[in-house]
Amino acid sequence: MAKKRKSDATRLDEVDRTMYSTFCSAANSLSQLYSQAMHHQRLSFQAGERHALEKLYNWTLRQQEGGARVATWDVLAYIQVFSLFILFMMFNSNGVYLSSCMFIDCYYYTFSF
Repeated sequence: MAKKRKSDATRLDEVDRTMYSTFCSAANSLSQLYSQAMHHQRLSFQAGERHALEKLYNWTLRQQEGGARVATWDVLAYIQVFSLFILFMMFNSNGVYLSSCMFIDCYYYTFSF
């Protein structure tokens, strides 16, 4: 007896199942990639927070070791200057970064009262 050919409908069903399986696999991979990216973003944000708080804490200690009393206004001014510096570094469209000398001048000008 001769082999029977698969019907066209059966072949289409196989193609549909293969396409569906491939699509599901790609969708799951994309979902997993997104979840990993969100996890790493959260970790990076927390690391940035820790770094900023450590810098603020070290600055406060240096001020107190120098005999200066650190007021709330001093902390606020330090945060504002540092934030402006970071924003300038991030959003400078010309790719020219603020030099450390300019930052130090701005820093001393702010805290020389």
